[in-house]
Amino acid sequence: MALVFAMVGSSYAAVPLYRRFCQATGYGGTVQRQESVEEKIAQHAKDGTVATWEIVVQFNADVADGMPWKFVPTQREVRVKPGESALASYTAENRSSAPITGVSTYNVTPYEGCSLL
Repeated sequence: MALVFAMVGSSYAAVPLYRRFCQATGYGGTVQRQESVEEKIAQHAKDGTVATWEIVVQFNADVADGMPWKFVPTQREVRVKPGESALASYTAENRSSAPITGVSTYNVTPYEGCSLL
């Protein structure tokens, strides 16, 4: 009977335990966050170790299947130093005769093994 209770208890505890494991290790795409980029940049500026390298940010534009749009970035990439701001623009053209409302979203896919600061 104790084994049955242990198995039932383990199955109920599995989801929250797995969630904590993912948050602690970053496993399964869970984002780990200890301090913000702004805090890191401020700390590096204070320590005199401001980054001098550039980060290359590449842009793409995907449109859902069947959507009659032409959607392209005006530049394929932009080079910035950590802490710098940059402007990215896209051009959208509706190729149908009816008005269409679309939503633009972003994702971040850093190079594997990449460490910014």
